[in-house]
Amino acid sequence: KSFIKKAVLPPRFYEILEYLGVSKKHIVLPGNNIRTESLWVSPQQSFFRAREPVSAEYLSFLTAREKASGVAADPSLPKRLYVSRESFLMRGAFAGEGYLAAFMARQGFTIFKPESADIVTQLKYYKSAEEIVFAEGAALHVLELMGEIQAKITVLQRRNQTDVLFRPLLTARCQDVAFFGDLVELQSLYVPANQNSAAHGSALSFLDAEALAHFLAERLKCETLDVTALRQATAEDVVRYYRQYAAALATKPVTKQYLNRFEQKVNLMISEGKLDLPANWKN
Repeated sequence: KSFIKKAVLPPRFYEILEYLGVSKKHIVLPGNNIRTESLWVSPQQSFFRAREPVSAEYLSFLTAREKASGVAADPSLPKRLYVSRESFLMRGAFAGEGYLAAFMARQGFTIFKPESADIVTQLKYYKSAEEIVFAEGAALHVLELMGEIQAKITVLQRRNQTDVLFRPLLTARCQDVAFFGDLVELQSLYVPANQNSAAHGSALSFLDAEALAHFLAERLKCETLDVTALRQATAEDVVRYYRQYAAALATKPVTKQYLNRFEQKVNLMISEGKLDLPANWKN
């Protein structure tokens, strides 16, 4: 009995396999249980959420795939790159990023939105850059396709413990990696249609503006960040995120709990002086 009406995989899946040297014509997606005469399963070469190091053989293989795919430093591509999540404010980002991206552009960074580029193009940008700042997100996983990275990498976290997850993968490929993790996570308010629980990884966070200003000055020799302006942009995004979901979540007790948690955390941050919002910010 068929358990999949039609097996469909996202285009990025085929892009990645092509990059790894596996042609789409060799991929079979069975819709039924099958028996095989023999089955070969490769030993695990790289781990996520684990302490085991990436194998040297696998890194060598990835370096070979870079060369085979034409992924090489291109002098015409930007040397300073800011990898943005501005397009995902409502699906997991940090508040105030629009202001921060504009600030980074003034420091000579090219704003790069990886969702608009194919996998090989993304890798060429990363291979060509000397400094890369990532707004933490899925773009970091793309770096797992590279064997070595010459750039100085800085990750602006939007979730706690991100450094624990990504540091082993990045340091296996890059000699200069730093994380900024002075942040506050708010309750996720994105509940997908026909579900009653908030989607993982979709919460809004915000960075400590003063600590970030010091970090960017020390790490990247940036000009002084306007802390007041970033805090204002952060506050505006917090309200924008809340208003995007509040009306729908308030209609059911099971989802209203998320709204209550968000409101309680924001009010606490206001009382502690970490958010510049008035007491009637919900109105």
